[in-house]
Amino acid sequence: MKFQSDMAEVLALVRAGQPMAATRMLQGFSPAPAMADAEVIDLVAERVVEQVMEQVVEGPAGGLQLFRSPLGEIAYRLHRPAGLAEGAPMLVMLHGCTQTSADFALGTRMNERAAAAGMAVLWPEQSTRSNARRCWRWFDAAHQRTEGGEAALLLALVRDVAAVHALGAKGVFVAGLSAGGAMAAVLADCAPDFLKGVAVHSGLAAGAASSLPGGMAAMQRAPAASRREGGFVPMMVLHGDADTVVAPGNADALFGGAVARAGAALSVASVPSPWGQQTVGRDAGGDVRAVRLMIAGAGHSWAGGNPAGSHTSAAGPDASAMIVQFFAEQMRNPPRI
Repeated sequence: MKFQSDMAEVLALVRAGQPMAATRMLQGFSPAPAMADAEVIDLVAERVVEQVMEQVVEGPAGGLQLFRSPLGEIAYRLHRPAGLAEGAPMLVMLHGCTQTSADFALGTRMNERAAAAGMAVLWPEQSTRSNARRCWRWFDAAHQRTEGGEAALLLALVRDVAAVHALGAKGVFVAGLSAGGAMAAVLADCAPDFLKGVAVHSGLAAGAASSLPGGMAAMQRAPAASRREGGFVPMMVLHGDADTVVAPGNADALFGGAVARAGAALSVASVPSPWGQQTVGRDAGGDVRAVRLMIAGAGHSWAGGNPAGSHTSAAGPDASAMIVQFFAEQMRNPPRI
């Protein structure tokens, strides 16, 4: 498809050290409908396209609702299992580019995994008015802060839903795929005292970029471990070692940044896994506070997912179950880092 060849040219320009030329080319794109998963590049120009033809996959999530605040408005779905106790933990799930909240719920099966652990799930949904291909703008400095932009709006949504529905007293967690994973890392960076855990699948570290050209470069050539200062948030990082969309080295930057924030509080060691190379960081009590799993042979997709949803692979570990288990462990033994 022409989009695929165009994106190959864009990536070639980035690799050649011509990010502005790549940006100009991106800004001339119009989104193509119904592209195959392997053809989707997880970052495109921010130019707003009013008419976007998309194939929307409906899935097992609650009805779409709209949250309005002085920071803006955002659509979301909330899955609260019947009989869930007041104050139950809440997991925020951030979809990737071209996805909707319903599609992401379908592909990850997270509602089912979270319900089994007594958790509610909040599914924010990016609009095509904010980004033509529904990408969270993790790469833009204006959307990486608490005073305004998407990070601030998402945190306002999470706090409002938690208050209105009496959720989150036992913990609020965030996870995401690709652009959603990168934005999950941004939220943890912005609100370490509020969020009790973060999981990033095929994403990038907070501060990996502050502009569109920088974002393109970070996707292809992962930056060093984040040097940003801030509070520690327990982190799980999942990434395919054959990912050609977001360079696998970004997993190292994420994990390295988490370990650095913990200071000397974590001891890091390799741990055998049937799925690939796994590294964990344990605190003085032996509890796991940071995990990096490089999934052998996996590309840019949610591992162990439902193929009925987009950007998923039935192969590999059940990423949703792993994430829920990791968050449950943080609730049982809260870190003192």
